[in-house]
Amino acid sequence: QSNSVALALELDAATWAFEIMKIARTKTADLFRQLHTDLAHDSEESKVEVERFLQIIHRSCDEYEGLTGQKTLEPQQIEQISVDRKHRLPRLADVLLRVEVDLDTGEDGDAMEPDAHRMGHILKCIEMFGNTTALSLVFSSKGKEGKITSHLLDPGLVSGPVFSSVHGAILMSGTLYPPKMYADILDLPSTKTTKTAYPSPFAGERRPVLVAGDVTTRYAQRSATMWQKIRNHIQALIDGTPGHIAVFAPSYRMMEDILGEQSFKGIRKITESRDWNKNDIDSLVETLRSEKEAGQRILLCGVYGARLSEGIDYNGGILDAVACIGIPNPPPSVLSDSLKAYAGDRFGKNNAWRYTVTQPAINSILQAMGRPIRSIGDRALILLLDNRHTDRTYIGCYPSDLRMNATNDPKTTQSFARRFFSRVHTVEEG
Repeated sequence: QSNSVALALELDAATWAFEIMKIARTKTADLFRQLHTDLAHDSEESKVEVERFLQIIHRSCDEYEGLTGQKTLEPQQIEQISVDRKHRLPRLADVLLRVEVDLDTGEDGDAMEPDAHRMGHILKCIEMFGNTTALSLVFSSKGKEGKITSHLLDPGLVSGPVFSSVHGAILMSGTLYPPKMYADILDLPSTKTTKTAYPSPFAGERRPVLVAGDVTTRYAQRSATMWQKIRNHIQALIDGTPGHIAVFAPSYRMMEDILGEQSFKGIRKITESRDWNKNDIDSLVETLRSEKEAGQRILLCGVYGARLSEGIDYNGGILDAVACIGIPNPPPSVLSDSLKAYAGDRFGKNNAWRYTVTQPAINSILQAMGRPIRSIGDRALILLLDNRHTDRTYIGCYPSDLRMNATNDPKTTQSFARRFFSRVHTVEEG
């Protein structure tokens, strides 16, 4: 009997959620049309107020329960399916997150499950953080109908209570730099947190950093002439380096603009694709190894934050050099504006820019710089192709023990590389 009652309640909840989502689908389509209409002529995105999204859910519930619209229900039916306003969101999210789909039952069965769960997660986020400024909803007109994405701007809202409740925790990584920023962002209890940065165990002379002072990807200075200067430095690096080289750019578009149609002498170019999967990556690593054994050189072209710059372990001294084009500052967007405004309130104006723009950009470069050095015996040359790296805004984002050398022309780049590789060699371990 109790099982029957429980099953009946489950069916009621499922029916209620299904009917609500049917009504909400129409109202959401109306919202999307309005968002498209409201967009500025030169804009592809806009901020969506959480309350506007919530109203769709509540108006759909009201309509189904007969409180608005044309539907008329018997009093006993209203009593059975009516859900108190404050419980609507969690109940709807709970049902959506428990949806299971038999993938053999329908043509679009594969799409139904993630759609239900995605909607459930958005509702959960709104339930937990919708009354704070830390939740940002963004409408984008890209695609057939556009989309709304949810972004939690403050990971500390999730991690803070966890770290406050544990007896102790150790957070350790080669890329948690600077420790204070991560302590702030994760909302670690300040009176109980010790922050320490240790010097790198890898000898600096085995990974020299060279900064090209005559190039930049700063927006106001972008030109065909500037792109050619960057290519000239890359060719000089190739001419002075004995093995494989990786080049990373801030975006796929910039990678295509600078490297796409360009052929470099003495080396074969492999360019990263957005569509690469794990098999593509695994075969690439094998190609690097076999080509190195055959005495052939490869120029890998990739993007910061993508697979080649963060998702591969180039062990065994497989890379001899890395060239880092530009600085991957995020482009202006609704999300970045929301993030900077929130960080300003949370961490203060001075920290806001560093925490949301400059430090994440430099940390992406540090990730790329670390690709070729996987053990004490490895050695590699790093070429930073943007003069802004020595500006006060950015140089303070690097570890204090990192020394930068200067080059102002391709000839200097080539001679620096040749001297380094003639003097410093990979040391086999074991």
